[in-house]
Amino acid sequence: MSINLKLIGYNWNDYNIILESKYFTLLGIYDFMIEKGIELNHLHLIKFIINGETIKDINKKYEIDDNIITNIYIFSQDKNIRDIISSKIFQNIDISTDNTITIQQTVDDLDSITKEDRHIINQQIIEQFKDPDFKKLFEICITKPYLLGIVNNYISNGNITGNIHIINETDDFHYMDTYNEIEKLGFSLNNTILLKSIITHFEGSINLTIRYILLKNLMTDTSNLL
Repeated sequence: MSINLKLIGYNWNDYNIILESKYFTLLGIYDFMIEKGIELNHLHLIKFIINGETIKDINKKYEIDDNIITNIYIFSQDKNIRDIISSKIFQNIDISTDNTITIQQTVDDLDSITKEDRHIINQQIIEQFKDPDFKKLFEICITKPYLLGIVNNYISNGNITGNIHIINETDDFHYMDTYNEIEKLGFSLNNTILLKSIITHFEGSINLTIRYILLKNLMTDTSNLL
């Protein structure tokens, strides 16, 4: 079993971690980061994101599926910390060699789970199926998996710039074509001025505007930035 670490904002190869059990915890990742030279007082400034959820409980067990690549996205608002993570973990990866590392986990192996526990886990997964958005995402995984790669490219290669200057309603807006295209994605439903401000900041770039919105959503743990 393994997980892939991805550093948001940097175009490095993934860092693959081999697990000794079918679970991982945030505490285990912390141990790995410290072993690689990341200072303990920096850990609370680093976000670890899995399936759009920021991991907060250091002891929560995340089950690993052998048939699915589990990606954990790493992000910090502090550029110095991001650069430290980049240099100490990702920058020196040699793609011609095996760059795996084993993390010991103090959690029970899945094989030891009782039938009753397995039934509970199945029921929790079934509950996710009731979410229509989850069904849509699952359908995309099957019918158009390449779209996930495109979205992942926005997240993996994006970066957060400085603060966005909020324009006034009376200010001239010169990027209506860009606004109309992005509006089709539903990004302007709640805050038209904010969307126009982001577009203005990126001088009408659709690519950079969408990338900013996606990354900002991951950072703020919200389902709708706008």
